Amino acid sequence: MSKPGYICAIGLLTLLAAPARAEDSPRHMMLELHVGPYKPGIDDQFVSATPYRDNFGSSSMILFGFHLDYQLFQKFGSLALGGGVRFGTVKGHAVDDAGVATTDKTKLRMMPLQADLTYRFDYAALQWGVPLVPYARGGLTYALWWVLNGRGEIASAYGSDGNGHTGRGGTWGWHAAVGLQFLLDWIDSSVAREFDEEVGVNNSYLFAEVSFNGLNDFGSGDSFELSDRTVSFGLMFEF
Repeated sequence: MSKPGYICAIGLLTLLAAPARAEDSPRHMMLELHVGPYKPGIDDQFVSATPYRDNFGSSSMILFGFHLDYQLFQKFGSLALGGGVRFGTVKGHAVDDAGVATTDKTKLRMMPLQADLTYRFDYAALQWGVPLVPYARGGLTYALWWVLNGRGEIASAYGSDGNGHTGRGGTWGWHAAVGLQFLLDWIDSSVAREFDEEVGVNNSYLFAEVSFNGLNDFGSGDSFELSDRTVSFGLMFEF
């Protein structure tokens, strides 16, 4: 074999023996880790009263959570079906019948449960090396909520109708979001390859997301108003 032919043969064997690139491994699911502020619009349902501001001031709760998706389609971008859960708490002080703040502590906790569809335009990132991936999602939300008193128990109160009311419940609604992901593999492809081979994570992303949440039992006048427009940030792993 001639020297050029020998070099070509060695090069071909080396290429065949090289480990697969991270982007060549199968992609089926996505796991997102979210964190961001949330301020339920409880005061928006009242004409003159401001119960949220009276108890919690201008504070927002911080929602932490995750979102898991299964990819149904991977042609020109990807379409995924999934769901997620968030959890957050805001702390404050209870007010008396005259609307004056007391020393008694109170907490409002929320746990939104989501089911949705997500479309990601990742074609440019995977085929052309553009590290930015825009996406959009939308679906249904069921938000569990409960209010705690200073003893850590579910709060209760008597309304103007004389009936007792327990400080917990669940509210249906919807959510829609748009976001932008940054492909971390673009920074160091060798680290991304090792991460894929050792852990099974194909691609990793940083993201920022703007979400619109309509949580009021689809406009019911008897519902607790928990709607908000907010931003979240986090990490996404595709595997």
